[in-house]
Amino acid sequence: MPEQQRESVAQTDSCHSPGCEVVQPANGCTRRAFVGAAVSGVALTGVGASETAAVASGRAGAKMLWPHLTAERLPQVIEEVGGVCLLPWGCLERHGPHLPLGTDTIVAEAVASKAAEIEPAVVFPGLIFGQIAGARHCPGTVSLDHELLFRLLVATLDEIGRSGFTKIVIVNGHGGNNGLLDDLLFSLLQRRRSYVVYATHLSVAEEDRQRWQQMCPNPGEHAGAEETSCIMYLLPEMVHMEECKDASDGEPRGMLKQLHGAKNSFWWYADYPTQLAGDPRSATAEKGRFYLDSCASALAAQIAQVKADDVSARLAGEFYSAADRGGLPRKHSR
Repeated sequence: MPEQQRESVAQTDSCHSPGCEVVQPANGCTRRAFVGAAVSGVALTGVGASETAAVASGRAGAKMLWPHLTAERLPQVIEEVGGVCLLPWGCLERHGPHLPLGTDTIVAEAVASKAAEIEPAVVFPGLIFGQIAGARHCPGTVSLDHELLFRLLVATLDEIGRSGFTKIVIVNGHGGNNGLLDDLLFSLLQRRRSYVVYATHLSVAEEDRQRWQQMCPNPGEHAGAEETSCIMYLLPEMVHMEECKDASDGEPRGMLKQLHGAKNSFWWYADYPTQLAGDPRSATAEKGRFYLDSCASALAAQIAQVKADDVSARLAGEFYSAADRGGLPRKHSR
């Protein structure tokens, strides 16, 4: 990602773990101190987490981050990126006893920022409010009323579109958002819009799948080795492995197994009330770096495909015109 260098950066070999090189900003803070301050202060508003992602990739700032752009330059930037804006989406919830509450947002922003370095796109501050009603019993979880959350999502998309972006890619980093995201995509059809929304989730590149399975055969469903590795790389001081005292904590309880596949509101809580699903003890910063790089590569390829997509806009025009008339398209296009 093109960027404006605002700090003097010096890297040393004093730390040999990937992602914990020492960065010396102009104010004298070390990289770890800078990142830690961002997370404990403003990172979880989205802006700080984007800064964190930029610092973690060895960069002091990135001009394609929405908060870093000037209003005067925005039209030119929109043209440069083909009208594409990335919207990372996570949540605030307990991630076992050892990971930060904003893990999903931090990881989604890191992947989006790195992908935008490969295939230029503007990165909007990550949305920290997600569908997480199932973890309302855990301290630190922020679970908004779903109607309010839905309106917030639509309003955010409308504002991005009003600024001139025509293609918005939601980069979903939280599994609990999946159902709401499906509903969102359909609800957007209820009125004509100037933009098209694309949705994707974090996933390693196809060519890296076999190697990733070998590196991390037991990634875990939540706060396991995969997510823990990511935070070990991005924010090593925010990982508290000493709190993982019970090896069986991440195993499913099976409290609803008598239902034989039928599901109710408590399906996740019945198995994982502590929000730990998996064993994080095999996590390493090296695995985190590989996973994040691969996810960014896969997302960059999707951004390129979105830029090249001229069919969706044509389908949108066709659909809304037919909906306005109350009839099928006059001519089916391919």
